[in-house]
Amino acid sequence: MSTYSATTQDNYQKFVAGLTLLTRKYGVAIQSIGGVSITNTPYEFSRVIYKADITSGDLEPEFPGDGPTGENIPSETARVIAQRYLHIDTLERRLSDSLDFHEVSVWAVQDALQAAYNEGLLHAACGAKGNARNKKR
Repeated sequence: MSTYSATTQDNYQKFVAGLTLLTRKYGVAIQSIGGVSITNTPYEFSRVIYKADITSGDLEPEFPGDGPTGENIPSETARVIAQRYLHIDTLERRLSDSLDFHEVSVWAVQDALQAAYNEGLLHAACGAKGNARNKKR
């Protein structure tokens, strides 16, 4: 069993309080036994995106750009958002109308734009710390 600092324990309690409010607002509750990732430095999760599957109930965090080099984070984030919200496999040009143009719903575009906006907010709020962390690799 890991020992956490008082700050980490406090952050965890604040997270649970915030999650409770989200559950009450949106009618979605999460059941997790031993499936929680905790860090002593919250900015380590500044790029997290959740992969959610409503049919299975799976909810998994992904950390775009946290590969061995941490490079190309904006492109990686855009790729993950395009796959998750727009169901577009790649953002590379394939010079074929049937491969390069996609029909998507307006609500999927709205969700993708919101996810991109949230990423921008996180980058602005945690960018300096996150960039320093990625440079260490």
